[in-house]
Amino acid sequence: KKKKLLKSANVMVIFHVLAGFHVFLFPLLDYIDGVAIKKGLLPSALLYRLVVRSSLVLLISFVAAAIPFFEVVLGLLGALSITPTTFIMPCLLFLKLRKPRAGSWEFWFCCVTVPVMTVIMFLGAAGAIREFIVKVVKDKEGGRPFQW
Repeated sequence: KKKKLLKSANVMVIFHVLAGFHVFLFPLLDYIDGVAIKKGLLPSALLYRLVVRSSLVLLISFVAAAIPFFEVVLGLLGALSITPTTFIMPCLLFLKLRKPRAGSWEFWFCCVTVPVMTVIMFLGAAGAIREFIVKVVKDKEGGRPFQW
């Protein structure tokens, strides 16, 4: 039962990373497209996008695979950057800009979400740091840090 859960979690991570590539690389890819269009590098925009975007994703994937303990670094960055920008700041901005009536469900939802997600953010960061330390110690003892 645990193996099925682990496999489904890995599939979800793959989908999440593929979606993240599209969202976070979009400004860079737009810039590259703009420069290439001005210089007329390739005759077909479709061919250019296929070649450049696929090459960039492959390059980033290769760099990610080459970094030791990349999943731990990704977990730490996710805990310290994605959690605040996805869960904490929107609630704080909603409270600041919309000023919901005190006692309304929106007010209480935001007031509960901010501290809960802050605790989760710090727990995630602490877990990632602990995992990094464990993997470094295991690597120095002759263990296998990479699990392919």
